[in-house]
Amino acid sequence: HDIDLTGLADHALAAGESVTFTWTIHPQGNPDIAMFIDNVALMGDYDAYGGWADFHGVGAPNENVDGDNKDNLMEFASGGDPLVIDNPAGISWMENDGGTDYMYYVHYERQDDPDLSYGPVGTTGTLIPATWNPADVEFVGASSGSGLFISVTNRMEVTGDTKFLGVPLELN
Repeated sequence: HDIDLTGLADHALAAGESVTFTWTIHPQGNPDIAMFIDNVALMGDYDAYGGWADFHGVGAPNENVDGDNKDNLMEFASGGDPLVIDNPAGISWMENDGGTDYMYYVHYERQDDPDLSYGPVGTTGTLIPATWNPADVEFVGASSGSGLFISVTNRMEVTGDTKFLGVPLELN
């Protein structure tokens, strides 16, 4: 049976509110009756960043409450804690592959917010002004699984020029 809750006066949860559903079985004298619950879905709009920001007590995506040079959006997107100076958003290292030197970069990508996009880019020379180009970066692979985050590995060929690799975030 489908249960329709649209007739309720208020069917939206505010920050900090929760909901609990309880099913009770009355076997009507037959102890062999079993009940299975399948395909439970809560439908509606969800602001993943807003819920995360409310939970942590922080505000706008561009704020950096803890002073660790990662704004709230980067903390949200990479699994950081906006109230604690913690680990960098990713790790990098140099490695030779088949005679070519590469800079590898691994970062985490959040999986529960379709409005969040990651765009690895690279540049050569100086950062000011920088001309970022996604073609400079090669996708190597990503972890799989159903967790909240996956790890994504990219690399960029390193020549005699100074190179930089970045992962700009966008919250649509």
